[in-house]
Amino acid sequence: MSSQEMQLELFDEKLDRLFEDLDQGQLPGAVVGIAVRGVPIYRRGFGLANMELPLLLTPSTRLRIGSITKHFTALAYLLQCESGRCSVDDTVGTYLPELSPAVRAAQIWQLMGNISGLRDAHDIRWQFSGIERAVTSDEILAQYREIEDLAFAPGTNWAYNNGNWLLLTAIVERLCGGPLEEILARQILEPAGLYDTLLRRYDCDFVPRSATLHTARPEGGFQKLNLGTALAGEGGLVSTLDDMLRWMKHLDTPVIGKPSTWEYLKRPMILANGTCTHYACGLIHDCYRGLETLQHPGGVLGGSAHILKVPKLDLDVVVLTNRSDVFAVHLADRILDRCVKGLKPRMQPPAIKSTGLYRSSRSGRVVQLSAQGDEQIVAIDSVEMPAREDRDGVLWVEGRWFGYTNRVTCLKRFGDRDRPQRIELREFGNNDALERLGESEPEEGMRRIGEYRSESLGTQARIVEIGGSLQLQTAGRFGCATYHLESLAPCVWRARQRSAMLWGGILTFDSPTGGFRFSGYTNRLLPFERVS
Repeated sequence: MSSQEMQLELFDEKLDRLFEDLDQGQLPGAVVGIAVRGVPIYRRGFGLANMELPLLLTPSTRLRIGSITKHFTALAYLLQCESGRCSVDDTVGTYLPELSPAVRAAQIWQLMGNISGLRDAHDIRWQFSGIERAVTSDEILAQYREIEDLAFAPGTNWAYNNGNWLLLTAIVERLCGGPLEEILARQILEPAGLYDTLLRRYDCDFVPRSATLHTARPEGGFQKLNLGTALAGEGGLVSTLDDMLRWMKHLDTPVIGKPSTWEYLKRPMILANGTCTHYACGLIHDCYRGLETLQHPGGVLGGSAHILKVPKLDLDVVVLTNRSDVFAVHLADRILDRCVKGLKPRMQPPAIKSTGLYRSSRSGRVVQLSAQGDEQIVAIDSVEMPAREDRDGVLWVEGRWFGYTNRVTCLKRFGDRDRPQRIELREFGNNDALERLGESEPEEGMRRIGEYRSESLGTQARIVEIGGSLQLQTAGRFGCATYHLESLAPCVWRARQRSAMLWGGILTFDSPTGGFRFSGYTNRLLPFERVS
């Protein structure tokens, strides 16, 4: 059955049953909205807006939408292009000449497509400085004065990168001569009728009708955490369910901007090798069980968000949550699974799970295969994602909540299915061969103890032994972070932050006594030299 033959079955009672686990008055939850042909037909809140007060989530409660902000920022720049003041082919250096040469050379269209190859300044702050100190957008931006190296040549690969959008924020502000808050409100939000949507850089201020974000504790329960870092065009908007449903309709029938602007905003980027990234300007073209969608997730500290449009069914879905243990992407999937008839069967986890650790001698990428319950887990540079197996035995990685698309990342295994000797990582037309690594060496840890430094990142690092285990202690520009280290294989270690946060990475050492490279969610192979 083709997507043209797929049918919708939307009944309130059936939808309500999808969210029974969230429909309570003791814990945080989610708000869910569905529209058909731009007309809202389902608007519900489930759970508390704040665990300290008996206030339920409603369609008019403000919640963070995280990285859904990105396409608003791209639109703000494209509106300036309409006036002839700028171009998507302009370089960063045209507007931010004080930054390093590598950053100045990036083009604006590469920022908007996450294909610039630049380092992610936000990730550097979170990984090595923690989240406690309040840090402004200008302070994060200033890191790009020193960062010289690239993750990859611009236009040759794709990597999710909040730093791209921090740069775009600064460019829009210099073009318009004011803060992004005012630019978005005047040029986009108010003309589109989004009167409850605004840019909120910090969670420590007070905004009326706002839900509290709840971060799950590892030992159970929730806590309130403050990210500290200012968020602007990379993820700073707060909105309501009703406003986001209006915006989803506006994506089809815009009242601002030229048709050519909207065509460019939604057009997926093409890499130099001719591969489609399926990522446009802050919007993702994806395929869910044979159903073509336009979507984007938003992850925040203590919640998540997801917008999803199914053009051939005239269907819009918006989900916003205020708890970190419930993913908005998964809730949107529930709606499609239950209400769209004719979807293709879902690929399943492999019956035989693969295990092992693999490293590429060419790129330095590290992949770990493991089984968690019934799931096959693929950890690429420490980012753990479930995988499904197709009829040819290829593992397809599901990572939409990380800003990926299900269409591009897969693994082919060679050798025994449970313990492959070699795997091939395929991403965006780039194939990378990884060889299986041997067991870790117990005596290796003592050789790693010492002092390390990354000049361009402005970060000191120490590996120390405390209580019989190794720790990585970092001191960045804005604070400190501590990781527990676990040896995975000779010269390969996993680092996990000793906090409620999920940040972590992979350390790969250059030699038995040399420096290391740190790879995490958005930054790969950040270099640290050994100094003692």
